[in-house]
Amino acid sequence: MARKAKNKFTGTMLALAAIIAAAMVIKLWRSGGARIAWPGSSSFCREAGGLEAFNDSLTGLKDDSLFVKRSSAPPDSGTYYQIAAGKDKSYILLNLRLSRMAKSCGLKPVAAEEDSKKQTLKLSYAFQNTRTVNILVKRKVTEIIAAVPKPQMTIVIYDWPPQDSKTAREFLNCPQAATLIIRSAVRNIAKTVLAALPLEPKGYPRQDPGPGTILVDDSDLKIRNKMDQALKLYPQAAGFYAVAGSRALEDSRVCDQVLKYCLQKNLLFMEPQPTARSLASELTGQMECRYVKPDLIIDGKNSRASIAAQLNKALAACREKGRYVVLAPASPAFIKALKETVGEKTKKEVDFPSVSKISQ
Repeated sequence: MARKAKNKFTGTMLALAAIIAAAMVIKLWRSGGARIAWPGSSSFCREAGGLEAFNDSLTGLKDDSLFVKRSSAPPDSGTYYQIAAGKDKSYILLNLRLSRMAKSCGLKPVAAEEDSKKQTLKLSYAFQNTRTVNILVKRKVTEIIAAVPKPQMTIVIYDWPPQDSKTAREFLNCPQAATLIIRSAVRNIAKTVLAALPLEPKGYPRQDPGPGTILVDDSDLKIRNKMDQALKLYPQAAGFYAVAGSRALEDSRVCDQVLKYCLQKNLLFMEPQPTARSLASELTGQMECRYVKPDLIIDGKNSRASIAAQLNKALAACREKGRYVVLAPASPAFIKALKETVGEKTKKEVDFPSVSKISQ
């Protein structure tokens, strides 16, 4: 009997303790001191992500076919987004994608309306049963078309400066003639400049390119000194233009020294008429030194009509190849033919960069 009474007393005490504990929990819950995250409650939504997480997810939608923009709206009127979608983007799949995204952030889809005539999709989502998120999806007004690079024709002018100042001004004011080759010191000019570098030709000294010619018998130090002197004509020069050199550029040591100098000083090397045995092109490729060879050389004795015909053919070849280099004289006939040939239409269709830009 004593054991039964004891068990009954223990059970009564446990029940009483459970009732007291339940009362305390209810009191705390009502006073706001503690909250239990029941499924569907606001705290559950916050744990799922909420509006900020949904905003981040929408921002991550930006790609080649979607562009997301958040619209301004009055306070307490909800959140508004506009999405520009490409013409190939399926609204059905986009709706499913956004709905899954919303649910993962604690939002509930409440409306979806597609207007095939206006090509729009309206979506609405509820958050915490009070705030809404509205999304308007529209087709892009214009599709982004990848820009096709313009063909590039580089015109390099030799025999600078011309004999008369009027012709010189015409060249300086002509943006299509963007590169000049100099053989004597000049002041600062708004053009890309190449310094002439005389190199020993076959038949030297009967054929002499002029003072400072680099000879195959020159030491490495003497070659560098001569290149230093050539560069002093215009210290801002973008590179060297080989004058003659049919023998020097076939000599591996001399050619190697010339191109190493260019590489060290980040200068390009232009070879107008390479011989069959010239090593310049091969060595520049091995060294990754910038090298340019003209596609067309216009003779300084040509008439304006002849030059115009050559330029028209060059422009056609440029459009086909994408890049074309013309070596032309600083003559009145050339500048006149150039102005006649390169009209406004051609200027819009073809770029005329300097030699330093195409050799990068």
